[in-house]
Amino acid sequence: MRSLVLSAAVVSTVAAFGLALAPAAGATPSPSPSPSDSPSASSSGVGQTPQGEQHCVIRPSTSKRPVNATCYRTFAEAVADVTGGRVTDAPDPATMTSADRADLDRRIDAANRANKQVSAQADEYPIRVATAWEHENYQGSSMMFASKQGCYGNYNVYKYAELAYGWNDRISSIQTFEGCRGLLYEHTYFGGSYTQRFDKLGKLKGMNDRASSAQIGWMPNE
Repeated sequence: MRSLVLSAAVVSTVAAFGLALAPAAGATPSPSPSPSDSPSASSSGVGQTPQGEQHCVIRPSTSKRPVNATCYRTFAEAVADVTGGRVTDAPDPATMTSADRADLDRRIDAANRANKQVSAQADEYPIRVATAWEHENYQGSSMMFASKQGCYGNYNVYKYAELAYGWNDRISSIQTFEGCRGLLYEHTYFGGSYTQRFDKLGKLKGMNDRASSAQIGWMPNE
């Protein structure tokens, strides 16, 4: 009885000073944020779904932003981003036929032509120059590389010193557009082994799931 009275006194004292008591047995504590609830330090993390597909748009690195990427839950949202909002109804890649892909490429090309007039006058990067995929033969999650003017008549090489959040050692196929070619590197900041210059690789073979940085741009034959 004496111990019960003492415990009650202790509780009264804690309450009097406004201190928080631990939750009683059986109580459900508030959940703590999971990593997917919070943006990554190297990406905006918009709509990231680590346990599902992830569709990203990455723009060239700068001295202040080695990773310049935004990721979305759907492929359609990523296409809308990389086209400056001109193509908003891209189909799900998992259900696209070869005809669907060709039609989408034509629509993105048309958006690119329109956006070149805008980006030439502003610091914007609304031109898709490449798309990398998580799996072979252009399947799964995607990461689209954006540039300012593409490579037709432009001798620029756009450098992506690091890839979007979650894309290190993940690329298994890649295709370039806008007259560009590409190089993938084993390490960030263009270190280690690298691929031959490419415009379309359905299988990366020796560089499968090893790429950590990329250069996309005007590259003549070796």
